[in-house]
Amino acid sequence: MSTIISNYGKQCIRAVNPTFSHNIFVAFSTNHWPLNKPKVDKSKVPVINEKELREEFIHGSGPGGQNVNKLSNCVQLTHLPTGIVVKCHVNREQHRNRVLARELLVDKLDQLMNGDQSVSAQRHRLVTEKFSKRNKKREKLRLLKEEFKAREETANGLTNKI
Repeated sequence: MSTIISNYGKQCIRAVNPTFSHNIFVAFSTNHWPLNKPKVDKSKVPVINEKELREEFIHGSGPGGQNVNKLSNCVQLTHLPTGIVVKCHVNREQHRNRVLARELLVDKLDQLMNGDQSVSAQRHRLVTEKFSKRNKKREKLRLLKEEFKAREETANGLTNKI
């Protein structure tokens, strides 16, 4: 039986037994991510005006047979000022494809307008930095293991000769 005494950010302090809460405390953290995790700057993401869009519903393609041939659940969005065309036929439902098509269009516009500062470029950069750090750690550990094996072999060779 426990009750929450304090909830400060991601840190919680719980009393193990509420009747003796004045002297028995357990502190724990529910934080799974580091506090200094690099953030993605989304302040420059363009906003789409619905008046600048032309939306068409067309027949999709791919597996699905008669359902794909009969229904027009593929969404094609055209951004009139830039001429960017986005097609989305991920889901069977038209309303979900409309939402996804708008997200794709925002991403394409962000890449066009912001280039290296776009959200997808920032995420890609963070992922590549993460993997490069991991590879550096692995390489360092591999070199340490090789040095250790070499020292052990030379030490074993010297003890066998004596």
